[in-house]
Amino acid sequence: GKPVDSAGYCSLPPQDASYDFRHELGHACEKAGMSVKRIHHECGPGQNEIELNLTPCLKNADDSLLCQWILQLLASQRHQRILFSPKPFSNQAGNGLHHHIQLRDLQTGKNVLADAEWSPSLSNNDPNRLSDVCRHGIAGLLKYASEITAVFASSNESFVRLQPGFEAPSQTTWDFSNRTALVRIPHCSQESLRFEYRGGDLSGSVHLFGAILLAAVLRGIRDKLELSPPANCNVEEMMQEELERRGIQSVPQTLEQCLTVLNNSLFLKEVLGPEMIQVLIERDEELIREKKQ
Repeated sequence: GKPVDSAGYCSLPPQDASYDFRHELGHACEKAGMSVKRIHHECGPGQNEIELNLTPCLKNADDSLLCQWILQLLASQRHQRILFSPKPFSNQAGNGLHHHIQLRDLQTGKNVLADAEWSPSLSNNDPNRLSDVCRHGIAGLLKYASEITAVFASSNESFVRLQPGFEAPSQTTWDFSNRTALVRIPHCSQESLRFEYRGGDLSGSVHLFGAILLAAVLRGIRDKLELSPPANCNVEEMMQEELERRGIQSVPQTLEQCLTVLNNSLFLKEVLGPEMIQVLIERDEELIREKKQ
């Protein structure tokens, strides 16, 4: 088959042929108990994005699976096929799974990522608006980005998607409103402050993906990891010398590299346990064998 249209980012009908499908999808998700923030056409042909409002981690993963099932059901009724694969078309934007993360105090409900003394008169891109908890949490995501990739990436397409040019970051950087950074802080108020992990996709378990993201954030907070300076540039255009000078590393680029991480990461063994790690190792070994056939 071929894409239903060749429309672009936030296109409108008649170029956008998915408008009525998204309308039906939004109503179906709401009826199923999900809180939909926005749905719109994305950059690629026939590509659409659905963003759900923030919910607790487990419900977020459950809703993600339910949403995929609803999408497949609606598509089948229209004699269409939904592709969740990371890179359906080599020369177009891939399909990602971005996680927006926010931490709140269980007693007060306060957003603990925002610095309480930050003045709204300062720049929205001021690192001083971030609390220590926020800084440590982002640092945890960057330190354990290789482990995160090794957990969620269960397709060779995952690494094709992470190639430069399509806003699918693979370098351990963070920034404000910068879509080439692995961790991005969107433009938002202090009350709604959050950070977004942009490296993931739907090839693996959404529950394991959410769990390892949360574990990396909490480990960064526990260990008070120091956060590097923001990227302040298009990361995809950085030369290798500059990446090395700033201590910026790349996440795994192959299943073989992921397998090495799974075999050697003490962090993964501690947070997921040896039994789950063995399942992931066997998964990657099988995928590598299939690739060689």
